[in-house]
Amino acid sequence: MSEQTTLIHGGFYPLFFKQHPEGLSLLDPLQHKGGGKRAERARRMLRTRHVEGGTGAFVALGQEDSTDPKWGDVYEGQEGFAFYGHDPTEGEVRKHPFAAGLDTGCVFGGRLTAHVWSAASGGRKIIIGDIHGCVEELDELLKLLDPGSSDKYFFLGDVVDKGPDSLGALDRVYETLYGYPGSVCILGNHEEKALRYHRKGKVDQFKEAWLQDVKPYMLAMMGVMPYWHQIPQDLRCGELVQVQAKEKYCPAYGEVD
Repeated sequence: MSEQTTLIHGGFYPLFFKQHPEGLSLLDPLQHKGGGKRAERARRMLRTRHVEGGTGAFVALGQEDSTDPKWGDVYEGQEGFAFYGHDPTEGEVRKHPFAAGLDTGCVFGGRLTAHVWSAASGGRKIIIGDIHGCVEELDELLKLLDPGSSDKYFFLGDVVDKGPDSLGALDRVYETLYGYPGSVCILGNHEEKALRYHRKGKVDQFKEAWLQDVKPYMLAMMGVMPYWHQIPQDLRCGELVQVQAKEKYCPAYGEVD
């Protein structure tokens, strides 16, 4: 396993590495504005949860069976240790040999989680799981983290949808990205879908009302969110900081979208 950390919203399917040993260097992390096979491979990574047990191919949500493992259980660390979101639990971090899932289901009544890695020379790298519009919980988490001027924040995508205040969550992430240089927000499948509807002029068909009131700076921020981000350090040894959801904003775990 390489001595780096990869941040990704969904995950990797093993067939990709079998077909492309060069790994993520094959793809542009901003490929979501393009088309073709490479863009489709990147979009699959936004939504990967299970992989086909035999071939390692991507399996769409709802199409998996009992023989199809979670991707993290078969990931061999080709891109270093990986932190990801997208696959919610009921409050506990999902752990694998070379990956950890930080979507601890805040919007479903679980928790909002941050993984905090502290450098010996000072400054921290803070990785935050799926927010889904839970801006009050994000504010509480940021207060607990007590940000320092040399900290860097890394959000794992799905800032929006399902929860009470997508616009407020986007605004808070924007403030954090620009307040702490070097911070990054990964593209989630919900941001990708919102951008796609907006680009096609179908805002009125989007199921969440917030997109009709989205501000230009929020669209600009989402438009440059990368599919993944890599850090040339192994960040797995850190501590968790969690905030309990104030209520259950969305009734069911694991929705298709």
